[in-house]
Amino acid sequence: MQLKGKEKALIFLSSMGDEVSRKILNCLPDKISAQISQDLNKFKKPAPAAIAFVLKELARFTFNRHPDPLKIDAPKKNQEPEKEEIDNLSRIGRRPLKEIVALLQDELPQTAAFILSYLSPTLRNKYYELLSPGRRNELKQCAVEKLPLSNPVWEKINEQIPENA
Repeated sequence: MQLKGKEKALIFLSSMGDEVSRKILNCLPDKISAQISQDLNKFKKPAPAAIAFVLKELARFTFNRHPDPLKIDAPKKNQEPEKEEIDNLSRIGRRPLKEIVALLQDELPQTAAFILSYLSPTLRNKYYELLSPGRRNELKQCAVEKLPLSNPVWEKINEQIPENA
């Protein structure tokens, strides 16, 4: 069966159903997601043979491909991970990366982008690597310049982030 990549993607998405397709499209940049949604609305229901072909190809690709191992250096025993000076300004900068992701996952993109502006570039980039492409794009569109905050403002921000949660 001769199918183009776009046709395969549309067949796959249409066979997954509305809810799963919506979740997949939410991971893409808005412009691409909108275009694919338009194409899906015009797309005729695929033949069972086309669906089987696409799913078999996907399975073949998935099972024959070995994922790249996650590269995380194990922390050295009895050694605190080094923090860059900028990350020590607030409680959030001293948190492990997974906790930062959990704290900011349900925040508005503007809020998360503002908080991220106070993290070191290294920590901010590691944070972005853990996000879906869609969420990463949202946050980068909302990126703000760091504003100088007075100590009372930092104290109020830190009050919202429990020290030992």
